Amino acid sequence: MTFSEKLDMLLNITNTPNNLLAKVLSLDPSYISRIRHGRRNILGGDYIENIADFFSHRCMKEYILSALAAAMENKEIETVKTEEELKERLKTWLTDEHSKSGGVKNLFKDFAQISNEETAKKTAADRERSAAENSNLMMFYGNVGRRQATLSLFNRMLSNEKPGMLLMFSDENSKWMKESEEFEREWETLLWQLILKGNKIKVIHKVSHDIDEMMEVVHRWLPLYVSGAVEPYYYPRLRDGIYKRTLTVAPGCAAVFATSIGESGENTPNFMATDKLTVDSFTNEFFSYLTLCRPLMKISTAKRSEEVLAKLYEFITSDGPLTIQGNSIGMMTLPIGLINDINCGKEVKQRLLERQELWSRRFEEKLKKDEVYHIIRLHDIADLKKGSACIRFISEDDKLALYYTTETYKEHLKNIYRLMKENENYHVLVTANGENRFSVYCNENEVRIFKDDEPALIFEITEQNMVSAFGDYFEQEIILGYSERTRKRMQKIIEDLIYFL
Repeated sequence: MTFSEKLDMLLNITNTPNNLLAKVLSLDPSYISRIRHGRRNILGGDYIENIADFFSHRCMKEYILSALAAAMENKEIETVKTEEELKERLKTWLTDEHSKSGGVKNLFKDFAQISNEETAKKTAADRERSAAENSNLMMFYGNVGRRQATLSLFNRMLSNEKPGMLLMFSDENSKWMKESEEFEREWETLLWQLILKGNKIKVIHKVSHDIDEMMEVVHRWLPLYVSGAVEPYYYPRLRDGIYKRTLTVAPGCAAVFATSIGESGENTPNFMATDKLTVDSFTNEFFSYLTLCRPLMKISTAKRSEEVLAKLYEFITSDGPLTIQGNSIGMMTLPIGLINDINCGKEVKQRLLERQELWSRRFEEKLKKDEVYHIIRLHDIADLKKGSACIRFISEDDKLALYYTTETYKEHLKNIYRLMKENENYHVLVTANGENRFSVYCNENEVRIFKDDEPALIFEITEQNMVSAFGDYFEQEIILGYSERTRKRMQKIIEDLIYFL
């Protein structure tokens, strides 16, 4: 590679405009442009030093280091740990013998290779034929072609020995996916295979005001979210809706891309690139767009860590109205005394007692000022008698387990009854027996879903259209139908159950 080719590559893969590098080097942007095109040579060693220093700061990302390793034909570049080390390697690469054939030297070479018109035509034809025979760019037409290209990319990625990252974005009509059930099944199967091989996925979802469309997207992706291997994002601003884009990239492997106008996606040509520089360029494009996006939902593995628990409890006790759909009769209403029944060490028990006392107190303080609608799910009496009714109690130790006895269950119900009698803001709705294996906490700004079977996960949703959809659902299903008569009926149900037990 010539110096101009190397510089052009560095600028492309780091998405650096000419004027930014020109400012660092105190040069005119047009001079940088001429260097990139081989019409000017860099002025001296100090400039090389400054260029190497500049790009060492911008290239310390895994996918860029991978691209550099291929271009420099040096796999060790992928293992570089510090910017200083990368700077020295870049400086050596930029100043080697092959990079000195630019400027006037290239001009002399051009003079020496001047040929007549027929020779030039023949050379052009030969180059075109060679490019066609060795092309790293494949074309697929229409929706059928897009499905073929997508599955081809997934299979290419599956053939890699080491796991990597899959990057996905599309704001085009999803008809190309939904019109083939066979494709949808294969699409999901291949994504699961990628996840099981250790690959991670970053996906930028199309978000619109059509909540049904958004929920359909979440419905399709939810099983994959649960794996913990998927990071979903969305672009928070309105796009023009005219130019639409689909981009799927397996860094270092392949990229599938297409652009359409309006709803004309059915006849759009779709391209797959496999050459490293092109794939790296699209990788950089995706990450540049990602910097403008926000998490659609944050997915945390709820491995009983204190940090996760603290955030969840803080959310539950934050200011403002709250709706809880519980998997049982609720951890926030758990009487502190029941923790004494846990079979664990003294230090662990003391920590659990202190934490439950803190958050129970804060929850009661919240009930004094904010309305809380709490949907509780009763345990089956037979499970209580067998001792198999588990208290949905989050602890930092996976091995800790606490099961209700008939007496402890009665004590918990008594505490709920007390809170209802003492707090007009506390509205309880008793539902039928059974369990959802998840709990939902919804306020005006955020929704958190705690899934407590394996794998235990916490979903944090902040995208406002989705938060509003949850709020509307609870309002229609529960809040609008809740009256003083409902309140008394719920108190009577709990009172009768306490008496029965």
